[in-house]
Amino acid sequence: MANEITTTAGAEFQQTEVVERMILRAAYSAAKIAPLVRTVDISAQITNKVDFPKDPLLTAATLSEGTDLANTAFNPTEVSCTAVEVGLMVTLLDFLANASIVGPDHYARQLGLAAATKMDLDLAAEFADYSNTAGSTGVNLTEANWLTALYTLENGDAQGPYVAVLHPQQMFDLRTDLTSTTGTPWSNVTPESLVGEMVPVYGVGVIMSTNCASVAADADRQGAMFPLTDQCGIVLVMKRALQVEAQRDASLRGTELVCTVCYGDENVNIAANGGIKIVTDHE
Repeated sequence: MANEITTTAGAEFQQTEVVERMILRAAYSAAKIAPLVRTVDISAQITNKVDFPKDPLLTAATLSEGTDLANTAFNPTEVSCTAVEVGLMVTLLDFLANASIVGPDHYARQLGLAAATKMDLDLAAEFADYSNTAGSTGVNLTEANWLTALYTLENGDAQGPYVAVLHPQQMFDLRTDLTSTTGTPWSNVTPESLVGEMVPVYGVGVIMSTNCASVAADADRQGAMFPLTDQCGIVLVMKRALQVEAQRDASLRGTELVCTVCYGDENVNIAANGGIKIVTDHE
């Protein structure tokens, strides 16, 4: 076999003066998108698939006395989402385990971070399915783009509150544009007022994530603005929560750590009341 965690790969753990707090954190992007979208738990259901029906938009009309009503067709549409397994495994050899000052929990955390990052990457990829777009390819994100996205949601009868997920590059461009604007309401904006998570810009909280996709052959970044949780067009279907299990391989003198999660993701409402993608310059 290959790729086991050995004393060669983890030689720093053999030094007794090294403690776990000195281990440099891997650059995983924190899972941020999953809590923002609609989540459906089917862990107790005997299925791995969910159908999401969508009612048609009906229109009422003025009636004339003595005139019979004509029948209105009512034909819902539906989009399906199927949960699949996602996971990874590492093998911790006994020789390293006996010499290491970090236990299996350290490696389990790294597996969990990798799986959570994969989930956010999949959810961010669903932004592409929204039928409405704010921003222009090859052009930095601006305040005008932001207002266009907000107007599109409002004009499409999207139910608030709204949230946006942007790549850090997009947020940088938006900050730059806002802080250079001299008109109301941004004449007193400072860079410090636009730093942090869920920073409100025109009432829309902003989350930054490097899991936002590069699109158009890496020419653009792709974020999105959408209603929070149950009104969001993107759904996350959870069949089994993230779990890490240990499996002994005696002949290898090692322990396999297996991390799995079972979920599905889909954009089931691509219209303006489900969200809008924000596509702007990559750099």
